[in-house]
Amino acid sequence: MTRDEQRHGCLEAMETAYTIELAKSQSAPTKDPAMKLVGAVFATFITILLGVEARPSFAQAPPPVPALPDIERRTSYSVTSSTCACSVGFALYGDSTDYQNWVEVYLNGARISYNDPLKGWAITSPTGSLATIPRPVTDAVLTFSNVQTGTVQIVGARRPRRTILFQENRGVAARDLNQGVNDIFAQNRETWDKINDVTGRALLSQPGNTVGPLPAPAACAANYLGFDATGLNPICLSATTGTANFNSPPPIGNVIPNTGEFTAVNIAYQNTFAPGVRGPLFIWSNCGATTLAGQNCGLQAWVGNNPTSTPAANHPLTATMVMTNGNNRFILQTLNLVGVLCGPAESCPSDFIDTPINPLEIDVANSATSGWAPANRAFAKTSGTYAKNGVEIYSSPAVGELTNALSVWATTTTGAGWWHTGVELSRVLDIGFRCVANPNFPTVDTGGAFGDSCIRDDSNSASFLKLGNFTHTGAMIDASSGAVFTGGFYRGSLTAATNVLFANTANFSTILTIDSGFSSLQQSLINFSDQGTVKWKSGKQNDNTYVIFNNVTGNSSMIIAANDTATFKNSITYGSASLPATTISFTNNAAAATATLTNAPTAGNPTKWIPINDNGTTRNIPAW
Repeated sequence: MTRDEQRHGCLEAMETAYTIELAKSQSAPTKDPAMKLVGAVFATFITILLGVEARPSFAQAPPPVPALPDIERRTSYSVTSSTCACSVGFALYGDSTDYQNWVEVYLNGARISYNDPLKGWAITSPTGSLATIPRPVTDAVLTFSNVQTGTVQIVGARRPRRTILFQENRGVAARDLNQGVNDIFAQNRETWDKINDVTGRALLSQPGNTVGPLPAPAACAANYLGFDATGLNPICLSATTGTANFNSPPPIGNVIPNTGEFTAVNIAYQNTFAPGVRGPLFIWSNCGATTLAGQNCGLQAWVGNNPTSTPAANHPLTATMVMTNGNNRFILQTLNLVGVLCGPAESCPSDFIDTPINPLEIDVANSATSGWAPANRAFAKTSGTYAKNGVEIYSSPAVGELTNALSVWATTTTGAGWWHTGVELSRVLDIGFRCVANPNFPTVDTGGAFGDSCIRDDSNSASFLKLGNFTHTGAMIDASSGAVFTGGFYRGSLTAATNVLFANTANFSTILTIDSGFSSLQQSLINFSDQGTVKWKSGKQNDNTYVIFNNVTGNSSMIIAANDTATFKNSITYGSASLPATTISFTNNAAAATATLTNAPTAGNPTKWIPINDNGTTRNIPAW
């Protein structure tokens, strides 16, 4: 009861006494004149007191106490990035200003303390200060100290207490009585809502059963709550490992009616986290250096027979997910990761189209500067080479042949929904894509890895290999490490003629260079073979001459020396009507002697005059 309410009740009682005394003095004369004087003084005092004090108080009388509705004293709101500023929704009868003892506040199902550093809240009233305004408070407002997102529930939770009594030897005002009775019934309703069978929030047994008390806190610390064989006495059990078979829905989770499907554990969490909150599910296992076979440090999901040896002993893993093909499972999908830009019931602003989507991101740290101390590196060197693989896909001995370790594809048959890039590599220090014959390279397996090819194009791609407009300091294909191609550098088609074309798509020259290496004493040859047998050779010899070599006869058909002198093994047959032309005029060796021609093959004039091109001048040689 506030100070104004106390003062109003006191003055109301005094006014009643004044009325009684005034009536006595006027209608029932006393035998004692002194009593008349006392009555008159008392009446005068009351008149002055009421005239000075009571009348202003009556002008500020509190409003009537409203009826108590027959509904649950709980109000719910859904807020997004808001401090709420929500109406409490029901009358508050608490005294003083300790509003945290009047209501409980829940955010997304979790009870929030009024003084929480990030989600704290307060109760205020636009009427005035909680310390002075009359009760009940019918316009109370809940406000968070910071913006929140989720479902807010305000639940009546008045702590029963009585700090002010009705004054004795006076009547009780109807308002005071209504306020007190409503306060009691409001607390009863809050208790009933908490424990009744319909909307209750407590664990209760059936009528007629007597449930025992909880064990001492020390016996329950870090343990599980259970019941004894009677089902009535709570006991606390330590955690144990083992197996369980669910032939019906488990004790926790969501059940889908009429389908037999159930979710063992359902975790719902909003997208706002307080600092230090790790997320809706956090598994911490600080396992030691020794782990038994089949044990994980973190999460282990296994569909199939119970694992007994995976992972191996002393090989702790953060998570293992395995599915075997027993019990007629037709399609196996051990882990399905889906990243969708916008869900079917979500709004998708146009500027969200460039939102990054990474269904799976794997981060590997192996440096003291990355936040991991050298002694706790995730991929530490034990012996041999470092083993630091971002993604490692391996197969165990299998009866059937495995297909693709990694497959990138799309569900549509047109390019509208296809990937723009199947595999993209960037910021790789040495080798972008590598095929090795054994994971412990350079050891080679005896089984013959890559029996078909290391890279194969079975598509109708525009180009098998396309180089961007960048300068490469090395060769496009580098076999300098000692690679041997026993089947040839390029093997043509088996069903049609092979045309190897070196062409330029623009108006530029095309140059084909064959370099013998760093020594001028080596050959640079092109071999022409038939069914694996070399028939002709052409190219630079180790003496810097150019030769056309008949590998069948073992003769050099033509040799061009370093001084440009050409030597032919046999005669030259020309396919034109004239002898070869010269680019320099013949030397004129004319002299003063008289020429005679007495030894011609036949008598008479030459049968032909053979033209030669003497640097543009046609000259003729007689022939018979």
